[in-house]
Amino acid sequence: MGIDKSKALIDHAKNQKKRKNITNIDFSCEELGVDYKHSDTYDFSMASLFFHVIPTSEAVYLMNKMREISSQMIFCGFSCPDTMQHKLVIWLDQKFSGHYRNFVAYQKFGYLEGIMEKIQCSNVKTYTTYIPFIKIYMVN
Repeated sequence: MGIDKSKALIDHAKNQKKRKNITNIDFSCEELGVDYKHSDTYDFSMASLFFHVIPTSEAVYLMNKMREISSQMIFCGFSCPDTMQHKLVIWLDQKFSGHYRNFVAYQKFGYLEGIMEKIQCSNVKTYTTYIPFIKIYMVN
C-alpha cells in the first residue's frame, strides 16, 4: 500500500503500476497524521524524507503506527549534518521548502535518530547515501 497526500504523485504511481503490469501494490491519496487509522499488516513499512515535514508529535505517532502494522520498517531521512557546508545546504533547502518550522523541531528532536530513540527502536541498521546528511535506516 503506497500512501501520499499528493494526488499527482499517486496518479503517477498508479500509471507506473499499470504500465509495468504490477499487481501486488495499491496506492491511496490520503493525509497521514494522528487521525490516520489502518488495520492491515505488512511485511515492510517505508517512509522516505517524510518525518521532517510534519510535527514531531505526529512523526512519533506514525512511526509507532508503522511498527504496529509491519515486521520491518525502512526510513530514508535527514540525519545530523557533519560539516558546516552540509548544515548550510540543508538549512537553505528547508528554509525555502514550506515546512521549515517542522524541520527546526525535527532538528531539535535529534533528527530521525531522535524519533527512533523516542519510540525505543532497537536493532537499527544504518546505510549512507551519496548525500552525506541523508541516511537509510532499517529497523527490525
